[in-house]
Amino acid sequence: FREVSLGKKGKNEESSQPVVKQEKAKPKFQGKDLQQRLRQLRKDVQNAERKINRLEEDIKKYEATMADMSKYGSIEYDTAVSKHGETKQKLEKVMEKWEKAEMELDALESH
Repeated sequence: FREVSLGKKGKNEESSQPVVKQEKAKPKFQGKDLQQRLRQLRKDVQNAERKINRLEEDIKKYEATMADMSKYGSIEYDTAVSKHGETKQKLEKVMEKWEKAEMELDALESH
């Protein structure tokens, strides 16, 4: 948070420029709450990483089915195309959650 106050023009000052005072940001979590939050974030990161790996494996399977020309036009092929798109969207969402948790974890661990 910043506090801005205008300096008054004195005899020796040429202009009145804003004076910016920065206050130290208070930690959001402390002590036991901090440790609990760190544990939760580590768990969230690990869960997200497992989901990411699983989703990436599923995408590879769907891509293999889509690459098999003998399955082109079949229900299996159409299903793979549909599931591939859905899985990529899920992967994107999980990666966003992972990134947010990882960033918060890094920030809390650095304090």
